[in-house]
Amino acid sequence: MAAVLTDEELLAFFSPEDFGEEALLYLGTAEPSPVLGIFDNSDVGVSPGTTLDVGSSGPTFTLRTSDARDARQRDRLEVAGKRYEIADRDDDGTGVTVLRIFEL
Repeated sequence: MAAVLTDEELLAFFSPEDFGEEALLYLGTAEPSPVLGIFDNSDVGVSPGTTLDVGSSGPTFTLRTSDARDARQRDRLEVAGKRYEIADRDDDGTGVTVLRIFEL
């Protein structure tokens, strides 16, 4: 599936002036690359004794697929002053990638 928006158009969604944050993406042993994306570290609270089933994927960082390049498991991301390791990635086919990450 081809990207719906161009890379330049997608960049507007990740602007630090709105919801985006600057991060450093470490691919293997290469020098880090600055990237823009949306960092989601929200937790879901559950009260003990309730019957609510909750699934949580942990923190994520959403960015342009072109910026994610060859990011894979064990590569690292530094965002919001903390370091994370990439556990998985999901390319949605529209030019956007979600990195599932965990704090180191």
